[in-house]
Amino acid sequence: MTQSPLMKPVKFLALCLAVIGLLELFLNARAGFSNQLPNFFAPADEGQIYSLKPGKVQYRHRGRLITVTVDDNGNRVTPDQTNGTAPRQRVALIGDSQIFGWGLDDSETIAAKLQGLLGGGYDVVNLGLPGTGPWRYSALAAQERPDTILITAYTEVNDGQDSYTQDSYASVNCSTLVVPGGPADGLPCWLMETALFSFIVDIKNTVAPYYLAPPLNCNPLTKSAGAIIRARIDNLGLHSGNHPKGITITIPWDARVDQSRLANYRPLLNRVTCNWDFPSDIDLASAMASAENQTALFQTDDQHLSPAGADLVAMLLAERILG
Repeated sequence: MTQSPLMKPVKFLALCLAVIGLLELFLNARAGFSNQLPNFFAPADEGQIYSLKPGKVQYRHRGRLITVTVDDNGNRVTPDQTNGTAPRQRVALIGDSQIFGWGLDDSETIAAKLQGLLGGGYDVVNLGLPGTGPWRYSALAAQERPDTILITAYTEVNDGQDSYTQDSYASVNCSTLVVPGGPADGLPCWLMETALFSFIVDIKNTVAPYYLAPPLNCNPLTKSAGAIIRARIDNLGLHSGNHPKGITITIPWDARVDQSRLANYRPLLNRVTCNWDFPSDIDLASAMASAENQTALFQTDDQHLSPAGADLVAMLLAERILG
């Protein structure tokens, strides 16, 4: 009996699908069959920026299973808030992914740690949104009541770049942040949500890592732009700076705290030299640089605060608030 010419390609295709299926099963098992996408974002409405999607998401971030819970107001939940009826002092934290707590569990964010330190007489609200910058901070600060303790947190590593425009450099696809026009922007969700896709992205990042640029205020190639952006940040910070109970902090560039991290940035610098500093009422850079756990205050191969870093920032804020 003569075999159909189509049988060989059909068998080959079936074999490929079987191998892909087994690899997907293996990768899922290795990850504990957990979600591997930070898919807690909602697309932007017309004329608006994207937001956080209410609900609870568990996903694996760099091998660590974390929980991200977003309340009905679109803010990340601060655990252990007292639900009593007694009046409580509102504490609003405004910022980007550092305040949001990127890569941190609900219980590990600055807001969560600060809530625990301040106690039940305070209501700490996490208004952090990844991918945003000083334009949004200014708009939110203008909306807060005069009796709110308003904490505005700049992120030194990227808030200079994020001050160029009110638009975000990110968009949402499949409930996760992507680069507009990038490879993941138009992918179907069934593909983005596979363990194989995450595995391929990890391999790509290992083989061809993406390097951030040094902050505008510390980059020798951006002195002119940095001077202009400094004036813009000062203007945008007026709402925060003039708030009756305002506190401004700056999460320092991780290479300021641990200069071995300069290897993660391009152009490659021999040492940290900054032309100017972001506004700050608390010298976090000095506090972190002198900490015993100095090299553990940021996540490995990532510029975001680690749980230990969030602990330190929350402790210094609590000392400032409680006097």
